[in-house]
Amino acid sequence: MTSYSEYIMSTLRNPIMRPHPVLAGIMLLLSGADTNAAGNPVAGEQKAALCIGCHIPGAANADPLIPELSGQHANYIVQELLEYQNGRRKDPVMSALARIITNTEDILDIAAYYSRLPVMSGSGEQLPLFEEGDELFTNSRCNYCHGDTGTPDTPSIEGMPIIGGQNKEYLVKTMKGIRAGERIADKFGLMQKVFSRLSDQDIEALAQFISTLKAVSTPPQSKSYTQ
Repeated sequence: MTSYSEYIMSTLRNPIMRPHPVLAGIMLLLSGADTNAAGNPVAGEQKAALCIGCHIPGAANADPLIPELSGQHANYIVQELLEYQNGRRKDPVMSALARIITNTEDILDIAAYYSRLPVMSGSGEQLPLFEEGDELFTNSRCNYCHGDTGTPDTPSIEGMPIIGGQNKEYLVKTMKGIRAGERIADKFGLMQKVFSRLSDQDIEALAQFISTLKAVSTPPQSKSYTQ
C-alpha cells in the first residue's frame, strides 16, 4: 500500500494532479511529518467558521449526505482538501470552498480542530440489515484498512479515514460513487473493485452496519494547545 508521503510526492510530480501552490507547500511540509500534529486546534476553532454551517462540531449534520468530521483524523481532512484542490474529487460546494482557504496554517489548524473533537460514534443499534452488513464488512475485508470498529490502525501513515459511526446516507452515496467510477478512493482502484461486486442492497447493508459502529478515538500524540 502506498504510504501517505508517497501519495503526496506522486501528486506533486504529476502536472495534471498538481494542486494550488499554497496546498503544494502544505504537501511538502507534511511529506515528512505527522499531519495530525501539525495544526493548532485552538486557532482552528475560530477558523472553522467557514465549515461549521455544514460540518457541525460534535453534533449530527442537518443533511445526512454531508459527512461527520468530529474526531476525524487531521491528515485525512487535509488529504481530501488536496483532492478537491487538484480536481480528483469534485463537489460544487467543497471544490469552491477548498480554494478559498489559501493559507497553509489555516488548513492545518482547521483539520487539527476537527480531529480533537469527540469522535463520531454509532449507536450500536442493530438495523434491519445489520447482520448482512456485518458479514459483508468481514468478507470484503473492510477491517483490513479501516479496523474492526471503523477506526484505522495507522491513520498517520496511510491517510485512512475513520468510518465507524459515519452518516449512513453519506456512506451509501460514497460507495455508489466509487463503484460508478465517479470518485477515486485509491490509486490502485481497490475500493472500486470491492464495490463493483456489491449490489445496491449490499451497499445499503454495509452502510447500515458501519454507521452503527462505535469508532475508537485515537488522538494524535502532539503538543498541547491551551491558549
